[in-house]
Amino acid sequence: MKFLFQLIFIFSFSISFAQAPGHLGKRFVLGYGAHFSPALSNGDARNNTIVGHKSSQNGSATTGQFAYNYTHEAYMEFALSSRFMLGFSGKFYRTTYDNAINAYSLNNNYNYSYNLSNDIQGYYKINGQSLCLYGKLYSKRYVAPWGRYMVFGPVLNLYNTTYDPTIMFQTATDYNTNQPITSVSNYGPLNQSFKGFNILFGWGRSRIIANRLILDYGVNIQVLSIPGLLYDLAQSSKSTNYLNSLYIENTAGARIRGLNRINAFIKVGFLIF
Repeated sequence: MKFLFQLIFIFSFSISFAQAPGHLGKRFVLGYGAHFSPALSNGDARNNTIVGHKSSQNGSATTGQFAYNYTHEAYMEFALSSRFMLGFSGKFYRTTYDNAINAYSLNNNYNYSYNLSNDIQGYYKINGQSLCLYGKLYSKRYVAPWGRYMVFGPVLNLYNTTYDPTIMFQTATDYNTNQPITSVSNYGPLNQSFKGFNILFGWGRSRIIANRLILDYGVNIQVLSIPGLLYDLAQSSKSTNYLNSLYIENTAGARIRGLNRINAFIKVGFLIF
């Protein structure tokens, strides 16, 4: 009888342990992730692009290159139950906008000494951060943090832009001779900051190696960037003109949407405790 009670106790303990949050009693994960997406039309951090723009505004990016967007991520997660983890991540990236859309200046409407080209030379740089509080819901067959899952949560996108007047400018030509006379670079402050809101959704799979190392891979999207694709394509496929002073504000948002729209990722995490 004593032996039977011992077997029942061991069996009950095993069942309760298997359904407990975490792996071998460990719930807290720290890790690093790398996110990738192809730079099809707009330039990557080196101002290279795979296809480029097919409209009359071709942009300054070098086309026909192996170009991709790369995002660093630092994250931490905690298993609240056997199927759910709560996480927080910070993603960091650099990219460029290749000035594929035209711009105009109000001052040019009242100046009869020169013509100002609508075509902008060069590019400007963008540094971005995406902060996300998210949940990971694991399939019924698995126990967090191991197995297949879907992820979702709100995202705050913060990004800063910088342009160099010697690289990003428009050419002014003499009204009578049509000869270049100067370059004009007036796109607001050299350094500008913006923010936006989005919603993260994705799916992935994680594997645990040696009871400590977690290999995590999958795909995620920023949901509100999907309908924005139609708007961005419409703007880049026609002769759109933005006011010089609002040019960066109007184009940087589109570049951030494109970079974050859909990404494949691979992550390496460590079970801490």
